[in-house]
Formats: sequence, structure tokens, C-alpha cells
Amino acid sequence: MESFRCSVVLLQPSLSDLPPNTLFLLQSVFRTVQTYSDVGEAIEWIQCQSIPTLLLVDLDTIASPVAWINHTRHELKELVNRVPIIVYSSTESSEFMIDCINAGAADYLLKPLRPEVIKTLFLRLYSFHPGKSRDEITPPIPVCDRIKQMFAKDEELIKAIVERHAPRVTQSNYHKLSNERTVFLKQLISSWDFCPLDLEQNDLIYCVVLIFEQVFLLPELSQAPVTQAQLYHFILDLSRAYHDQNPYHNFAHAVDVLQCTYYMLCTLGVLSFADTCSQPNDRKSSNSSNTWPQSLLRTKDVYALLIAAIGHDAAHPGVNNLFMINSDTPLALLYNDCSVLESFHAMTLFQVIKRHGFDKFAGGVGSSEYQEFRKRVVTSILATDMAHHGDYVIKIKEQATRLRTTLFHEMCEAECEKERLLLCSAIIKCADISNVARPYTQAAKWAELLVEEFACQGDLERELGMPVLPLNDRDKIVLEDSQIGFIRYVTLDLFSSVADVMQEISFAVDHMQRNLKRWEIRKNALHDSGVSSLGDIYESEAKGVLQEMEYTRAPNSGQLLRLSMESQTNDGLFKLPSMPAMAMSDYGNHGMANTKPYHINQSQEDPMLDNWTNTTGSRGGPALCQCTIQ
Repeated sequence: MESFRCSVVLLQPSLSDLPPNTLFLLQSVFRTVQTYSDVGEAIEWIQCQSIPTLLLVDLDTIASPVAWINHTRHELKELVNRVPIIVYSSTESSEFMIDCINAGAADYLLKPLRPEVIKTLFLRLYSFHPGKSRDEITPPIPVCDRIKQMFAKDEELIKAIVERHAPRVTQSNYHKLSNERTVFLKQLISSWDFCPLDLEQNDLIYCVVLIFEQVFLLPELSQAPVTQAQLYHFILDLSRAYHDQNPYHNFAHAVDVLQCTYYMLCTLGVLSFADTCSQPNDRKSSNSSNTWPQSLLRTKDVYALLIAAIGHDAAHPGVNNLFMINSDTPLALLYNDCSVLESFHAMTLFQVIKRHGFDKFAGGVGSSEYQEFRKRVVTSILATDMAHHGDYVIKIKEQATRLRTTLFHEMCEAECEKERLLLCSAIIKCADISNVARPYTQAAKWAELLVEEFACQGDLERELGMPVLPLNDRDKIVLEDSQIGFIRYVTLDLFSSVADVMQEISFAVDHMQRNLKRWEIRKNALHDSGVSSLGDIYESEAKGVLQEMEYTRAPNSGQLLRLSMESQTNDGLFKLPSMPAMAMSDYGNHGMANTKPYHINQSQEDPMLDNWTNTTGSRGGPALCQCTIQ
């Protein structure tokens, strides 16, 4: 019999009276350590145990120690032969010690409990079972009990990890949005030009709330007992899991990916735009015809996909998987170097979901509906690991070929499930790296934030003595080259392949190709003699923004005011900052002030402006996900 196969019940009225290291020592030696202040509760717990147990009692907290020992011995009754009562006290009287032993105590220990004494406590079990073998004293634990104990320990481990990385929000003030603000935010989330960097934290949370309210309007979820306040608190809690100090992988990025996913689902005709007046004017949303791939997506698939989108980077540390693996982090060891961050994000997300009971809207834990929901969410999040990007593009190309000759109503459920999973993965992958397809001005903002996060990782790698890849080397990064390469070799192929499956997504390919030409012009601009100063470049870029807006539906007054405030200076010239001016304090301090800037080539003229046909306003989103380039 070993100590780790035994348990200890510590009868202690107040843990504050216990020396700090005593509980830790007990937990390090015994399998289970339970603390109780009431002897009745302690005995009740002991009666339910199948493993050898010791009762450890602090006599200094008991009024009549000897009488108490005698009474407790009789209370234990048939359990007394396998539950030794071990007492400890600061009283050194030999007479008192003998009285305690005569009353039924198996041993008497003096305070403080030393480590070498704690390690031998389990031996007292042998004196209560003379002549019995070790296996007779400690019979094998039933498989069911062993598994339950293992799961309980795993649950505690997960809770400890999540509480460390995503602590629960203890206080929050929920205030219902005004009608005017609600209308304004609905307009924003219904636009391809959505830019979370322009919004404060509370507005970001409400953007998420408004999107999920559209989902809960669907017939299958319309009866779900969820209020706006519940949605708000759930999203607020999840938002705290994101690290705002990250230049790129923060809550703004999560909201941007969610909005892009929502916008694509609306364009596909699966959901409705929150702002009914924001229907894109150069294309129409598809209907619910079952001849289109998106008809395979059910309400529960949409709910799972949007949940995955808002939580896909929860608790992101600001470094990529390669760094996590090369630096031998505990998370890399936990997930065996396989999709380390994505696995961590999914685990964190589900803990927050359980905190707020949002799993019940997917059928509840243990139900087949919940298992299906969980599979959809986890699969979608894992799809954002760019280490598998090429494999996904191949699968999407094969899906496009397969669905051209497939009648959906003739597909079996297993085939439908396979296609659904791939459709969800394709949509969230596009959303995760959709920055390059947003209006150029917003895409450039996100690109600079992403490159800064790369550079910060490079600074950390250099500080730790690790090899620094050119991608992360502040002295070698060229913003234009990173965007040109990423669009040419990563995003264009993905978006084009997805557009072959769902042609309504092709608008993003057109925008991306225009942005590619903009980046190419910026790259070559400094080699021309036409650029006289950095101010001329900024002025040219700002004029480009105005030309873009001329080809869209007329923006509202708020958008015009925003453009004016961002673009004009006191001298009347239009200028844009090299890094985005962020209106919220949460995203304003991410360690950029004391770092060396990376190389940025700017352009003076852009002949592609006349062909830019932005469709819905002027707001933006993310450039590329840091986890995309390994």
C-alpha cells in the first residue's frame, strides 16, 4: 500500500488556522485531501469512499477533545476498523496524550506537522488491519470510480488553466443601447467596410450581440430563452479572454472575423442583414434554393459557426504555434505540438460557453445535438491553423468539382455532414484572413498591426536567444512584400476555390485583386521620381479613399464625419497616419512606442482607383492571421 492510494479527511474548523504548507504537503502525498469543519459531513464523505482513509483532527479547535474522540469513534461504527483517527495538538502533556489514545485515537502528533511525519501517516492503516496483505487493505478501485476520479482531476486542471487565462468577469454593468446607437451599429455590421478599430470596447460587444440576435430570430432558435443581457454578459466574459495588448490578435480581430462570417452568411442568403437597407447594390443575396451548397447549412450549423468565429482566438498569447513549440511551452507539451493554439482557443471557448449556459442552446451537454455542435465548433477552429492550409484548399477544390455534379437531395446524411463541415471550415478560413479583401485603407491598417505583432515576436525570440525568422525580423520586414506574397500565394487561391463552391463569395476575390495591385504600386512607388515627400504619399492615399467612396452608396453623416476627422489636419491637407489611430484605450497600448519601426514603402499615385468599385460604405477588417505563416 502506498500513500498515493489513500485519502485523508482533515477536520479543521477554519483553513486559516492551518499552517500554509500543511495542506500542500498533504495534497502532495495523498491521492485525495478533503477538508471539513463538521464531523457529520466528514463521516458522510468517508462512507462513500472505497479507498483507505485517514481522519486527521486538530484537537486544539475542540472544546472537550477526549470526549469528542470517544464520541466520534462510536459514530464511525463499522468504519472504525479501516478509518484511523489521528489527532494532532500543541499540548505536550503525556497524560493527555495517553487519554486520547485510550479514547480511540490511532496516533497522537505534535504540532507543527513535519513533512517526514506526513509521509508516514499512511502506515497507521496497517495497525488497524493486522495480518492482512497490502491488497486486502487497499483493494483495487472499481473502474467506474477510477475513471470518475480521473475525470474530476482533469476538470480541475482545465478550470485552473482557464481561470488563469480567461478569468471570470465578476462585475459588469449592462445598459441597453439607445435606438439610435442600435441602428448605427446594425448599419456597421451589415457593411463589408466594417472596421472594429473604429469602435470602443462596449460597441464591439454590442456588435457581437446584435449579430447573435439575428441568429436567435431564426425559427429553430426563436424560442430559446436568451435575453440581450445574457448575450452581453457572455460576450463580455469572452472578450476578457482576449489580450488587448496584442497588436493584432485581440478582441477586435475576433469581432472582425465574426462580422465577416456573418456578412458572408447574409450574402449567401443563410441569414438576414441586421440593417435591411444595407443590401449590397451590385449583387443580390441568394435564396434558400436547395440547389446551392449553402442550403446544406442548418440553423444549428450557423450558430456553431458564429460561436467558433467569435472564440477562434480566445486567450491568444500574441505568438504563433512555431514559437510555442520551439520554446517548449507547457501548452505545446499538453497538445503534443499539434495545432497548439487552436486547441487551446477551443478549450477556452467551451469553458466560457459552459459558464454562461450557452451549451443548452445546442441541446445541452451529453445530448447528440451538443456533440454535433461541439464537433462543428472545434473543427471550424482547428481549420484556422495555417499549417494545414494547403490541405484545406485541396479539399475545397475537390468539393467544388464534386458538387457540380451532385444533387443535394440524393445525398445521404453522412455525405451531407462531410460537406457541411468543409463549408464551415471554408467560410471561417476566409473570414480569418479576410483583411486582404477589405477596402484597401482598412486592410493596410490591419497589415501594419500584424507586421508589428510579427516584429514583437521577433524581438522576444532574439531576447531568448532563439533563431529569428526574416518574417519576424524588425530590420528585414517589408510590409508591401508581405502583403503581396500573402495575397498571391495564400489568399487568392483560397478565396477563388471557395468562390467556385459558393459563387456569391466572388466579390471578395475582386476586391483582393484590386488591393494586390495597390500593394504592387506602393512597392514600386519609391523607385519612381514622382514622390517628393511622405506627406505627398499620405495625401495621395487620402484622395484615394475619397475616390473609393464616390463609387459606393452615399455614406451617412457619421461616416463622413469620421472620414473628415481621420483625414484632415489643421493645415487642410489630407493625411493618414502610418499606424491606425485607435479610438479605444484597450487597443492603444501594445508596446509599439519603444520599438524600431519596420520598413514601409508608400505610393504616390494609384491608377487603379478609377476601377475600385467598393460596394457598401467604407469600413475595414483584418489583414492576415499571425498563425497563418509558420
